[in-house]
Amino acid sequence: MDRFEQLIDTMQTAWNAGDADKWAEVFSSDVEFVNIFGAYRNGRENIRNSHRAIFNGIYKDSHNEFSIEKIRELAPGLHSLLVFSKLVHKDGGHDGRMTMIVDETSGKPQIMWFHNCFVTIPKHRASQADPGSAKQGR
Repeated sequence: MDRFEQLIDTMQTAWNAGDADKWAEVFSSDVEFVNIFGAYRNGRENIRNSHRAIFNGIYKDSHNEFSIEKIRELAPGLHSLLVFSKLVHKDGGHDGRMTMIVDETSGKPQIMWFHNCFVTIPKHRASQADPGSAKQGR
């Protein structure tokens, strides 16, 4: 498992355990974060607190599966990731797509910018939608 797969696996494991502390660990202290409803937050502590609330609310006992669709190196030690998510929760579920910028210049990959959105059309993997967009930088 490479470093990006490990990062996404940590996120998935934390989500499925409802562990806001573990979830927050993957984000930089000054992360910029837009959630699936469009709410903007910044900072790891805000991410921890907001996820603690949803893990005890609508997403309590939910299950999320993440899969990396695309990786692009933006600069040495800086990568963008496109990640598909499939969430099942007590009120149903939905698909989502997360875009993140991961900074690994300090040695440990951390998400410094994150945006999440609902997927309202049938899933088309990035590699299917654009033949030139296969996973890169791995």
